[in-house]
Order: sequence, then structure tokens, then C-alpha cells
Amino acid sequence: MIPNTEVVLAFLDKIIEYPEKEIIIIDDAIYLMANQMMDDINDTGYDKWTLIADQFYRLIKKIDSLPANIRVYIMTHPDEDSNGIMKMKTVGALTDKALTPLGLFETVLGAEYRDGKYNFITNKTRNSDPYKSPVGMFRETTIDNDLSKVDRRVAKIAGIENKHIPVELNEDLTPKSWSKEQINKFWEE
Repeated sequence: MIPNTEVVLAFLDKIIEYPEKEIIIIDDAIYLMANQMMDDINDTGYDKWTLIADQFYRLIKKIDSLPANIRVYIMTHPDEDSNGIMKMKTVGALTDKALTPLGLFETVLGAEYRDGKYNFITNKTRNSDPYKSPVGMFRETTIDNDLSKVDRRVAKIAGIENKHIPVELNEDLTPKSWSKEQINKFWEE
């Protein structure tokens, strides 16, 4: 089960006790909101939408308060409104209108599949795109869909020593450093 926002907030409170943990990935933020909505499905009125917006805002504030060496990557789904404008998928108009979630982030990358390859989009390619990154972070508008490469650029731009060593993966997403026995054991379990 995907945890709710309160569980993630409690985790972020404790993460500073583990200085070796520098990278946190929240995948998928829409489900933090959707879980709360479904938990309160029988509640009528505006209160549940206020709670969802409040929790998301507190999550972003908590992330902003973490030590500078901790990088948090929030994954979510895009949503296109009736005017063709891309935005972050949310579960409530209050979150969309009062917060405009993507405005809370310095870097917003998009994902695409084109010509048999997965890519990240680093900046706007059309006016309706929400993608952005600090000047000089990326040379290209489209880069490989490789979060470890993105993290190296984020750390470099922020002046953070990046201690994370990416693991090269096989086609089946097992580490290349594993023996054939380790890979077989992994897939047997």
C-alpha cells in the first residue's frame, strides 16, 4: 500500500538522522493525495480538499527545510487541461488553483517516449509546457531518462558533493555487478 502524506512527513523528519541518505524518491505523489481522498471518501464538504492541499503544501515545506545535501525527487503524472495546458495531476481544484504545484519547484522535468527511446524534457518546447530547469543545468532540451545523471547535474549546480554512485543495470533491471547466481536467485524469489 502506498503511504499517506503524514507517513512520508514522519519519514522526512527522521531522514536527517541518517547522513548517508542523500537521495529520496517519492513515487507517485498523486497517490499521496488520492489515498487521503479515498480514506475520506464519505466526508462531504470542503474540509477534505483543504486537508489534501494542506498536506501537499506541508510536504513541500518539509522538503525545503531538509539539509542542502538531501535531494528529493517527486514523481507524478501529467494532466492536460481543456486548453491543452500541461500541469501536475492532482485530486482537487484547491491544490491546483491555490498552490499551482509546479510553481513550487525550481526544476520540473517531463518524460517522453520518442523514436524508441525514453527521455526527459528539461525546458519548455511549447508555451503550454510546465518544464523548467535552472539556467546552465542542462545543455539540451531533451536528455536521457536517467535520474542518476540528473542528480549529478542537480548536485553540481547546487555545489553539493555527490557521494551517490549510480549502479549500472542489466536489461532485466538487476545490477551489472551481480553474478549469474545472484540474478537467478533474485528472480526465483
